[in-house]
Amino acid sequence: MATQPVIERDTASGPWKAGQHGSTQSNRFSAEMCERLEKELEGDSKRVENVLANISGSVRYLSCDPNGCWLVQSALQKSSDVDAAKLAAELQGHVLETATSPHANYVLQKIVTQQKFNNAKFVAAEILETAAAVAQHRYGCRIICRLLEYHNDQELVMHVVDRLMKEVGVLCSHSFGRHVLESVIEYGHERHRSRVVQTLLSDLPRFAKHRHSSFLVEKAIQHSTKEDQESLLAQLLQPEIIAELALEKGGCYVAKTVVTHPKVDAQVVKDMIWSQRPRFQETKRGQHLLADLGMA
Repeated sequence: MATQPVIERDTASGPWKAGQHGSTQSNRFSAEMCERLEKELEGDSKRVENVLANISGSVRYLSCDPNGCWLVQSALQKSSDVDAAKLAAELQGHVLETATSPHANYVLQKIVTQQKFNNAKFVAAEILETAAAVAQHRYGCRIICRLLEYHNDQELVMHVVDRLMKEVGVLCSHSFGRHVLESVIEYGHERHRSRVVQTLLSDLPRFAKHRHSSFLVEKAIQHSTKEDQESLLAQLLQPEIIAELALEKGGCYVAKTVVTHPKVDAQVVKDMIWSQRPRFQETKRGQHLLADLGMA
């Protein structure tokens, strides 16, 4: 198995390194202070301006803080487009750090989903070179999913997906990477969706049984082009394969998706499954599928 690139936050770097700016920021923005400022954002425009003045220059620190990240998200939502863009700009040059932070990733998601792409494109630009690694990160994968969901028509986002396609085989079976490819299937450009499907077709029974890629196979059956759907169904609609899938933890859901697909002849499926009925009766998963089809 290929070694998975890892992106981790460098806790020793940054303007709030231990003993330097960090201690000052921590003293200034306690949990109580963050909560108070967040409540201030519910007030009139003057109070909002006062909060923005307080957090200006500290957005990066606050975004990585468990309390501060909520304050920044509220500020982004309550402020004007111009002021929100200024807040977002403070994270430029620090996207990899914030995308892989358990707290700051929510701030980046807010920027991507709320801001016009011109103000959020720095996010896509900074993950471009390491897109596959970000896609395999617990928090980083969310950023790429949001980019696809909200800005899939942007050329820069397409370039990010181009980079992902170089590692599509690894991402298909990755616990976090498969979420990104599901977004590609649902929101991506046709050429990228087709590339994912072709990778799945290269070893479909294995992908359909795998605990992570099985979700991707389901998504592809539901959202890919008519031609790609037909290719997927043609490979899976075989008695032996359906029986194998039905007995697997991940594959049983793919089996159900296949046999209940509107393009599949229900009687043909029942006849096919009936020929393998003893195998289905061997496990609870197989029994559940028989029950779903009224064949228990």
